[in-house]
Amino acid sequence: ISVMYPTPTWNAQYRLMREKRANELKRQKKKEKKTFDETDDT
Repeated sequence: ISVMYPTPTWNAQYRLMREKRANELKRQKKKEKKTFDETDDT
């Protein structure tokens, strides 16, 4: 079934890495949005 990935372990690591990166991006965006909201309040 998993022909694209050498091993299921590698696949799991890859998914973990992608999730981590996605979370970091989300956090960054949230931080930016927060600063924007603060500037809007003033």
